[in-house]
Amino acid sequence: MMEPISIDDASLLLKFKSKVTLKKCSIFGSVNAVSELIQIKGKTMFLIQLKSNKTERTINIVVTDKDYLHWRESIQPRSSYLFINLRPTTLSKGTPDEQLVYVPYGDSSVRTAENVKVISLQELLKKSGDASSLSECENLECLETTGEKTKKLYDYQGTITSTCRAEHGLYELDGKIGLQLTFIPAVHQYKFLSVGTKIVVYNAHHCVADEHPKIRLCCCLISSIHVLECPPSTVQPAPYYHNRSVISHLLNYFNLNQAQVLWLLKCEKKLRQKFCPDILSVNELLKVGVKEEDGSVGSGVFSMLFTTKCPIKGEPLLCRAKRKILQEFLAENHKCGITERTVSKESLHRIRSVAEINQEAVVTAGNYVDLKKDIVAKNMTARDATEYVYWSHLVFENSDFTPPWIVVGVIETCNKTGRLQLRDQTGSIDCLVAQYASDSMEYHFCNTDCARGKTMAPPFFHSCPLPQSWIDGQLVRITKFQIVIERFLVCSLPHPSFFRDEKHIQQKRVHVYLQFAIEDAVTLHRRKFSNNAAVNRDADVDLKCKKRKLEPKKSSQSASTEPLDDSSVSHLVLITHKEPLKLQRHARSAPQLCFSCIATFIGEPSLNVPGAKESLEPGIDSCINQPEIYLRSTGPTRHENVNCIQRSNAEANHGSTPSDINKSTEVASHTATGKEAPAVLQTSEIATPSRPVALNLQGSSIKWFPYIHVGGLYRLTAHNTSSAAVFQAKLGGKHSAERAMTVYPTRQCVDIRDNMTFDYILFDRNSSSTESDDAGDVKNSGRGMELCNVQDINNNSSMDKLVSFKGWIKSKTFTTQSNSRPRRVLPQDLQKVHQDMGISFPDGKSMKLLVGDLASSDNITVYLKADNQQFCLGLLLGAVVEFRRFEKRLSENNKLYCHDLITSHVRVVCFPPFKGERCSMRTPECTADSSFTDLPSLPLQYLGSLWDISNSTRHSPFQCVCHVHQVLTVELRSVCVECSNLHKAGNCTYSPCSSVVSPAFQAKASIIIDDGSCNALVYCSGQSVQTLLDMSDQQWTDWKEFLSDVGELHYSHSARPDEMDHNQKALQQLCRSALVLKPMKIFCKPFSKESKHHSAHGLEDFMLKTLHVGQGTIQSRVLPLCRLYCLGMERINYHESIRQLMTTI
Repeated sequence: MMEPISIDDASLLLKFKSKVTLKKCSIFGSVNAVSELIQIKGKTMFLIQLKSNKTERTINIVVTDKDYLHWRESIQPRSSYLFINLRPTTLSKGTPDEQLVYVPYGDSSVRTAENVKVISLQELLKKSGDASSLSECENLECLETTGEKTKKLYDYQGTITSTCRAEHGLYELDGKIGLQLTFIPAVHQYKFLSVGTKIVVYNAHHCVADEHPKIRLCCCLISSIHVLECPPSTVQPAPYYHNRSVISHLLNYFNLNQAQVLWLLKCEKKLRQKFCPDILSVNELLKVGVKEEDGSVGSGVFSMLFTTKCPIKGEPLLCRAKRKILQEFLAENHKCGITERTVSKESLHRIRSVAEINQEAVVTAGNYVDLKKDIVAKNMTARDATEYVYWSHLVFENSDFTPPWIVVGVIETCNKTGRLQLRDQTGSIDCLVAQYASDSMEYHFCNTDCARGKTMAPPFFHSCPLPQSWIDGQLVRITKFQIVIERFLVCSLPHPSFFRDEKHIQQKRVHVYLQFAIEDAVTLHRRKFSNNAAVNRDADVDLKCKKRKLEPKKSSQSASTEPLDDSSVSHLVLITHKEPLKLQRHARSAPQLCFSCIATFIGEPSLNVPGAKESLEPGIDSCINQPEIYLRSTGPTRHENVNCIQRSNAEANHGSTPSDINKSTEVASHTATGKEAPAVLQTSEIATPSRPVALNLQGSSIKWFPYIHVGGLYRLTAHNTSSAAVFQAKLGGKHSAERAMTVYPTRQCVDIRDNMTFDYILFDRNSSSTESDDAGDVKNSGRGMELCNVQDINNNSSMDKLVSFKGWIKSKTFTTQSNSRPRRVLPQDLQKVHQDMGISFPDGKSMKLLVGDLASSDNITVYLKADNQQFCLGLLLGAVVEFRRFEKRLSENNKLYCHDLITSHVRVVCFPPFKGERCSMRTPECTADSSFTDLPSLPLQYLGSLWDISNSTRHSPFQCVCHVHQVLTVELRSVCVECSNLHKAGNCTYSPCSSVVSPAFQAKASIIIDDGSCNALVYCSGQSVQTLLDMSDQQWTDWKEFLSDVGELHYSHSARPDEMDHNQKALQQLCRSALVLKPMKIFCKPFSKESKHHSAHGLEDFMLKTLHVGQGTIQSRVLPLCRLYCLGMERINYHESIRQLMTTI
C-alpha cells in the first residue's frame, strides 16, 4: 500500500497534476461533508469533502462508479478516514465550471483510521522515482486559501415529530425546530424518515421563517442526514417524499433560491386551500412531468402557473436558469440557493383567495377615509356632502400591492345574478371582461383564431377579447387586473361633520368586482366533462345518476318531462339585440332575473342522432350538423359593411321576411379540431327561410347572458330530445310570455329551457369574399346592430328615434329627474335582493353620464334609470361604452340627450387606462385631425363638387382655397385631463375628481366658408383655432394662462352686447375683423354620415333659382349647407400659389 499524504499535500498535487507522473495517491484526513446519493444525467453518485484542520484547505472526492457507492453507508462527517489509491482528475475540462477532484479507481478502498502517519509530497515523489517533478515541487511554498469565508454551518441532533409536509421536504424536530430538505435531490427519497426517527443533521444553514416553526435548519447539497435510532415498526412512514414534489423539480430547472422556495411553498399551501379537493385533486394541482423540448416542468396547475409566459409582459413568473448541482458542493467558496438573496419582492407575487379579496375590499370600503378628507378639504355643505357621498369608487391594481398580486380562479357564470364570476373554494367575486385602452378602437370581429380555447390543451392564451361560452369552467391565471369598489350611501346629514356617525347612513351598498382583459388570462385547467359551457351542470349530474342506475334528480323542466337520450335538435339563430337583466317577482316563488333577445331563426331545425344522420331539412342540415361552423364574410364595420344575415334580421325588424342569404357568404364546415373540411357549401344555392323571434331566458338560463353578443350567429341546441317542437312558440313561463308579447308584439316568443345550449359560430375575417351588385343595399340595411358616433347624433345625422352609439365616459353623476315618480321605500328583504343582484340604484336615482365622441370633442348626456334592471358594472371615468337602443330626447333648453328604455342595453367595451398608461383617444385635446399627418398632399376640390355624384373622391379628405365668411362660435376652455370637466383656479370643478395633473387647453370653433361654388359649415379644434384667430405662439400661450384662472371663454355671433363681458367683447371684435375674415387654405373631410346623404343626390337634383344681382339676373342651383371637419388650416401663400398655377399652364 502506498503511504498516505496529508490533505494539504493532496491539494498541492491536484494543482500540479499535469507536471507529475504520479497517477495515484493515498490520502488521510477528516471528512468535513458527504452528500446524499444523487443522480445527474442518469448517473448515480455522491461527493466527499476532506478538510485540513491546520489550513482549512479542502479537497473533493467524486464517487460515480457503482462498485464504490457502498462507501456512502460507512462514511460520516467529523470522522477521519484513510482513502487508498485515489486518482486525480479534472471535471468539465476546458469549461468555466472546471474542477480538480479525486476519484476512486481500480483497487481503491476506504477504511476508518486514527493517528495514521503521513509523509510529505516530496517524499512521495522521491519514493515513486519522479525526479523531474521533485525538482519543481521542492521550492513550492504552502498554498494560501483565497476567497470569502463560508458561512457558518450547524450540526443538530433531534427526533422527528411531524411529517405533515414531507412531500416538499419539510419536517419538524423536537416540536420546535423546522427541517427543510427541499434543496437535496436525494435518490433514496428519505423514505426512512418518519415520526419518532432520531437523526443527526450535518452542515445545515440556520434560517428564520415568518411562520411556525420560525427556527429552521435548511439543508443543501453539502448537508447530510444520519439515522441514529429508528421508531417502532408500527409507525408508518410519510406517504409522500419530497423529490416527487413539483417544487423540487422547479428548484432544479429554475435554480431557485431560498426566498423563492419559501414563496412557492406558501403558494402551494394557498392553492390547496383554494381548489382542493372540490375543484382540483391534489394530483391535478401538483402533477410532475418534465418536458425537455419546451422547457416546461410538470403538467399540473401549480407548475403551469409559474412557468407559463404572461401574455402582456411576455415573461413567466419564474425565469429559466439551470441549477448547477455539482458546483454547489465542489466550489471553493460554498454558494447555494439558501445563501443567495438576489431576488426582489416585486418578483414574488402573492396569491390571494377570493374570500380574502372580498374581505379586504369591504373593510376598505367601510373606512370612508377618502370621503372624509374630501368633505373637509372642499368645505362642503351638508347638502353637497349628501350628494357627494351617494356614489364613490375605489380602484386598485395589482401593482398597487407589495408584493404584487396574481389572481387564480375558475371563471363561471352565476345562475342567480347572470354575471361572470371568479370562484374558488372560499367564495366568488364578480368579473367584468373588456379590452385594454387603445388608440385604435376598431370593433372586434371573431375569426377562426378565437376558437383556440375550445380545443387547445392548457396552458394557452385567449385571442378573443369577448367572453365566449367555452371559457366557462376554465381555471385561469390573471396577472394584470383592477379591483373596483363601488359604494352607494344614502345619507341624511344635518351637518357635514356628522358623516362620521354611521346612524345617519340610511342605506348602504357595496359592489366589489374584478375587471380584466381575457387576453391576459392564461388557462391552466379546463373542466373535464365539457369543452365549453354548453353542457348544463344539472344535466351532467343527471347523466352520472343514469350511469349508476339511480333515479335522476329532477332539477330542470326538461328532466321532468322528457326521458334522457343522446339525441339533440339544433337551430341556427342570429342575435340582433340583447336586453338587460330584469328582476322578476312572483307571489309563489323567490325573485329571479330574466332577459330577452331579439333574434332570427335561420333555416329549419336539424336532428342530431349518434351513429345516424337524419335531417329535418335536406339543404341546411348539411352545414349546421357539423361540429364547427365558420361563416365567411367581410364583417360589418361601424358605418358600412353589414353581413347579409344582419340585413335579413333588419328587414325582419321592419316587418319584412328575408328569403335567402347573400351570395357573397360562404359557410365552411370544420372538424372539431379546427381543421377545414374539404367540402365548402355555397349557401347561395339554398333557399334558407328565416323567422323573427324573441328568446326569453330565465332561471338558470341567465347563465348565457355574458356569452350572447349582438350580431353573433349561434347554434341553439336542445339536448336529450328529438322533438323540434321546442323551437316553436310554446312558452313555459306565463310571466315571461306576457312581458315578451307586450314588448315584441310582432314576434313569436320562445322560452329557452335548461337543456338548451348556445354554440357560437365564428366569422372568418380573412376570407376573400367579393361584394355583389346590391352591396349598397346591404351596407344600408344594418339598422339595429350598427353603431354611430356621438357626433352624428348631435348633428341629427341619424333620423331614428332609437339610436345605438359608442363613446367614452367623461363624467358620472347621479340625479333625481323631475319627471320621475316618487319611489316607494322597499322592504328590507327586497333591498337585500336588489343589493345582491345589483338591481336599480338606491333611492330611485338615475345615472347621468357625459359621453364623449371617440374621434372628436363632441359630447352628449346619457341618462340611465335602470328601473327594476341590473345596472352595468365598469361605468367609470374613461371607459369606452356601447349604448344600444337609447331614445333621443330634447330637454327644456332644446338640448339633445339620450335616455334608456326597458329594452336598452349597455356594455363596457374598453377599460379606463391603467396607471402609467395614456390613451390619446380619450384626452381633452383629441381632435378629428389626429390621424392625418400628410395634409399638403390632399387633393384640391371645390365645395360644390361634393354634391356631384360622379365625383368618386367626394367622401375623402381634401383641401380647398376659400374665404372665411363668418365665425359662428368660439369656445376656449381649460379642462381636467382625467375627467375632461372644467378646470378653474387650479382645481377641477367636478367634485369626485381629485386630479393633480396640469389642465389641458381645449379650443373649438365653427365657421362659414365660401369658395365661390358652395358654402360649408366647418368645425375647427386644436391648433386650427389658433391659425383661424391669427395668433402667435406667445399670444396663444398667454390665452392658456389666462384661461387657467377663469376656466372658459365663449363667443357666439348671435349674442347680444349687453350679455357679454369685456373679454367676450374683445374676442367678438377679433372674430369680426379682417384678421380672421380672409382667404384661407383649409384641409377638411365630410361628416361620416354626410356621405350617405351626398350619394342620394346629384347636382341636377337641386332646383334652379333666379337671383337679382345689381342690374342683371342670374340662375344658380341652391345647394344645401355642407358640414365639414377641419383637419388643418394654413394662410395662403399667394406667390407660391401663382407659381404653381403658372407651372400648370
